[in-house]
Amino acid sequence: MALWGKKDTVYSTGTISVDLSTKVATVSSGPLPGAADLEGAVLTVTGKGSAVIKERLTDTTFSIINTTGLDGTAISGVTYNISEQPVYLNEDSNWGGEE
Repeated sequence: MALWGKKDTVYSTGTISVDLSTKVATVSSGPLPGAADLEGAVLTVTGKGSAVIKERLTDTTFSIINTTGLDGTAISGVTYNISEQPVYLNEDSNWGGEE
């Protein structure tokens, strides 16, 4: 049972790359769930942090609102999880996102 929302995992398949300058994420396998399931969900990138999803762009890409919760290093070919959780956690420096 999910701690917040209805699902612990909305989507998690393969790996992801995130262009930090354009704030666009590309998954290695797709297609992604529909826009309604993605918008406002939280992307957690293994070892890199978390970001809130803004909108689905294509079958394999989506944009994120900001990169504040990510560690700022290149993200390419890294495993990930998309889940439902309070978005304020990504802005809280006391929360690690991976715990």
